[in-house]
Amino acid sequence: MKAKIIASVTLFLLLIDCSESPKQPNRDFFESHAAKTLSISMDTSSLNGKKKWVGSGFLISEDGLALTCLHVIADTKPFVVRVGGEGKRFFAKLIAEDRDKDLALIKLDAKESFSYFPLRLNQSVDRGDIYFTISSPYGLEDSLSTGIVSDPIRIEIDYNVSNLSYVQTGSPILEGSSGAALISENGSLIGMAQFQWRNPNWNQAGIGFALRTIHLKEFVGSIKNTSLSTADLQAGIVEIPIVTDHLVQKLNLPTNKGLLVSYVIENSSADIAGIKRYDFIIRVENQVVTQVDDFVKSISNLKVNEKVSIHLIRDGKEKTVELVRNKTQP
Repeated sequence: MKAKIIASVTLFLLLIDCSESPKQPNRDFFESHAAKTLSISMDTSSLNGKKKWVGSGFLISEDGLALTCLHVIADTKPFVVRVGGEGKRFFAKLIAEDRDKDLALIKLDAKESFSYFPLRLNQSVDRGDIYFTISSPYGLEDSLSTGIVSDPIRIEIDYNVSNLSYVQTGSPILEGSSGAALISENGSLIGMAQFQWRNPNWNQAGIGFALRTIHLKEFVGSIKNTSLSTADLQAGIVEIPIVTDHLVQKLNLPTNKGLLVSYVIENSSADIAGIKRYDFIIRVENQVVTQVDDFVKSISNLKVNEKVSIHLIRDGKEKTVELVRNKTQP
């Protein structure tokens, strides 16, 4: 009798275990980030119908700004993009380009809000780190791929532009995947897939390279009259990049860890909040700010008219101001 009871309990536990849905971390990753990615077609006859997806891209702002490789965009005419996941399609146009970096900033013709990858510089990348891409290799949209970082910083890969640095990927960059976001396990952007080295005499896969995020941010920050200029990314604040011991002493600062304001763009969120030259920002709400990237990270996902408390040092005293994101910012 005792043996029958034990057997019944064991069977019951097995049934419970089998009834639980198996975890699907890669599927969950795709569902979390697919809507931030794009497939690109130069077929402009209509939004609908069969398309040849010749490249990939990803969104970098809520209002539809996105990045891809310049070599994907054939000309300045409008083209069609497909947002990953649900597959909504929009016309898009080229806003700005950088031929040396092979970068194109594009804008979707849409009035809705999008999920996007913030351009942040504080993401460390090491050899052996796992990355993901959601791209359109050989025109197959919504293809989820993964690999490991072979080398986090490769320089002088492009001999024509020796000052660029790349993440060397553990898998090749296939045709149609150029422009795809290289995404870390925690969902952060770590680069843009651009090209591969391949010996045409060898029948084997090539070595992939992704342009590092620092160059993406430099490109976007250099473009005027967009909602993603460097000042706009920082709510209208242009910082002093290095807080020297001299500045700490002169401004009576408690530390050199923070964001020191050089000047504020007129009518920006920071200007309206009353932030001034030489204000030293130390916290956003309860998040400590030790550098400009901490500040950008804290405000990058604010919705229009959402308010946050900015804690700063002014004239040797701590002060709090309320910053409200205005509608022109990402």
